[in-house]
Amino acid sequence: MIYFILAAFALGIILNYTYTRAKVVKDYANTYLIWFGLPLLIFLSLVRNKGYFADFGFFIVISSVFLLIINLVHFYIVRKVKISEKKKASLFLTTTYPNTAFLGIPILTFFFQETGALLAAIFTIITLIFHFSLGVYFSNMYLKRSRSALSEVIKFPLLWGTIIAMILSFFVQSAPEWIFQFSKSAIYLAPFVVGLAFKIGKIEGSYIYGFALKFLVMPALLFAFLFLFVLPAPQKLALLLLAALPPALTSTILAIKYGLDEEYAASFTSYSTLIFLVLMFFISLML
Repeated sequence: MIYFILAAFALGIILNYTYTRAKVVKDYANTYLIWFGLPLLIFLSLVRNKGYFADFGFFIVISSVFLLIINLVHFYIVRKVKISEKKKASLFLTTTYPNTAFLGIPILTFFFQETGALLAAIFTIITLIFHFSLGVYFSNMYLKRSRSALSEVIKFPLLWGTIIAMILSFFVQSAPEWIFQFSKSAIYLAPFVVGLAFKIGKIEGSYIYGFALKFLVMPALLFAFLFLFVLPAPQKLALLLLAALPPALTSTILAIKYGLDEEYAASFTSYSTLIFLVLMFFISLML
């Protein structure tokens, strides 16, 4: 499956640079995923894992505490990087918040089946709340501004889609197998959309700090943090994988919305995504 995910990402990049209506394709695919594709995948994961949902309470607590810690750590580390304040704000957002929806849900589904999709969905909701509250607040602090976009969370369709999926799963006992198979289309469509958003830009020296924070510091801190708690091995592995994901596309959107360095955010996100998926390819060869 990982090869198809990589192929979907590559196809998205090719279309992005060769097809004049690539943006239209991206908008339609993105709308489908957020409003229906990913919520359907989450819903069916819940239907097949009814007995496990109650076991994820501690996972929610651990995830929330870790995200709080990583916000504080990244905020102070990025302050030391010698770049403009707007770039610092963009670097903070892109290194702190992973792409849990468009890459986390498909990849965890690949590794952990329906349970992985459920874990990724839970982590996505938590990340979304932090992203639009502490994320926006800390990034604006670099510019000596105090803002929060927590109210934007309630406007995010995937949040409501996930909530509705959770509610409906309590009343549905099973679903036809063809629906389960159809729902898996989101696993490949999501990286395709990420590929469509790929943007090649100038590689700056400060990206080294960003790559280190994203792929070394964040997973290493989580690895050490998890030693303090008793958590099922699959949940620990899922958290580690989620922490190592490349930046969320939402960070670039927030960079545009709040007047940060959007080119820097978009370029860093694209290169980080490419690095991550190449690493995933080589990891899959060893499994």
